[in-house]
Amino acid sequence: MGVRFIEKPTKTPSPSAYLMGTDENGIDGKFEQSALKEFFEADNKDSIGTLSDLQTTAKTNLVSAINEVNTAVNDEETERKNEIGTLSDLQTTAKTNLVSAINEVSTAVNEEETERKNEIGTLSDLQTTAKTNLVSAINEVNTAVNDEKSAREAAIEALDASLVGGAGKYIESISETNGVLSATEKSFGAIAKSNTAPVTGDSVWKYNQLFFSHNIPRYVNGALGKDITAYYNDGTLWKRLNGTDGYSYLEDIYVGDYFQMSRAITCPNSYEGTIGSAWVTIAGINTLQGNGDTVDMMYNHLVMIPGKGEGGSFHFGRQAMNTTDTTTDGYKASRMRTSVLGPVVSAGSTASGATINQQLYAEFGSHLKTTRELITNALNANGVNRFGSASGCSSNWEWSSEQAILMSEVEVYGSTVWSSSGYDTGSAKVQLPLFRYSTKTLNNRSSWYWLKDIASAWAFCDVYSNGHAHSAGAGSSYYFVRPRFVLAA
Repeated sequence: MGVRFIEKPTKTPSPSAYLMGTDENGIDGKFEQSALKEFFEADNKDSIGTLSDLQTTAKTNLVSAINEVNTAVNDEETERKNEIGTLSDLQTTAKTNLVSAINEVSTAVNEEETERKNEIGTLSDLQTTAKTNLVSAINEVNTAVNDEKSAREAAIEALDASLVGGAGKYIESISETNGVLSATEKSFGAIAKSNTAPVTGDSVWKYNQLFFSHNIPRYVNGALGKDITAYYNDGTLWKRLNGTDGYSYLEDIYVGDYFQMSRAITCPNSYEGTIGSAWVTIAGINTLQGNGDTVDMMYNHLVMIPGKGEGGSFHFGRQAMNTTDTTTDGYKASRMRTSVLGPVVSAGSTASGATINQQLYAEFGSHLKTTRELITNALNANGVNRFGSASGCSSNWEWSSEQAILMSEVEVYGSTVWSSSGYDTGSAKVQLPLFRYSTKTLNNRSSWYWLKDIASAWAFCDVYSNGHAHSAGAGSSYYFVRPRFVLAA
């Protein structure tokens, strides 16, 4: 398009002049609107170009700006990637680090486990070691026990045959079935087995260490003791007592066991015709060993009393201690000792008026043994006694040979009660095992019986029927006779 030139006025026209077409300089004529338009359009085109050009430039600038931003972002991203790597690389690195940490922990655990295994072994090894140690300890104990048994067996076999005698076995253990005790036997050895001589000397003490349990009563079917009459009748009672002829020592014999004699024993002139017992009970086994001044009682023996275990009659009839209420000259001079029990005998009798010793010898013969006992032989008529008064007490004693003899308070109760002095107890100083384990055998209310202890110048001690310790006038025939006596092979 061509450009139209217009002469420049000397004075710049005002805009209104241009718009209104007047000439302020006085020039006749005016701008045409079309010419003015052309002027301004041309001038503007020169400054910013066409609208299309403007849009293109704007787009170009916008794209350039975006590119710059993208370039900056990319540069930043590249920089960050260079520093920490891509997100994928970061995750991979984290995973790698985590795995590495886990591996380190596992390695540490494994090393600790390995160290502990090296120190104490695996759990299985530890259990095996503990078992091995326990078994080893048990074996050591068993070995020690066996060694001790062997040593004892060797010592027993080495004993002189005259001392060991016929006791060929001993009891190794005791068990109970339905209230019945049974024994497991152990051999003493060839020397003892082959010897039939009676047991004497120190071997008795050795046996007592093993067989003290036979002084504890057994209960059979709820009742104390066992009826061993069969052993008495067939003669094996003495073999069992000594452990001879194939029987073990004290085989099936216990305190509290009882047997029936061939006849009842009743004291001469028994009060009111009272008949004594045909049954006798074992009150102690070897309980008098060591007693005596000239006889040491170092042989196996049974201490017997009237009665059938906890039942039956506890006496051999009824009689007075003296004809009057006196204890002068003590138990030694009493009518009970001299005429009712009687002196020591070596021949038996069952005739009317026979003493208890005579009747016992008729029943047992030489199995009835003589013991040595300390008995009172003097009285201090004014001595103070357990009544707390000066009404008399025993004042001396002496050794005497006896067969049947009345018991002391100590032998029955285990202590003195009304006994006037120590002279009354003498050598009868141990409670009989039967009474220790069963008070019913002491008193089943069937009888009230005399004891040998002096209570005062006029009374002897007795066991009363209602259960209390008692004393009574020596002249009373109301009381029963219950002595102890000793049997042996």
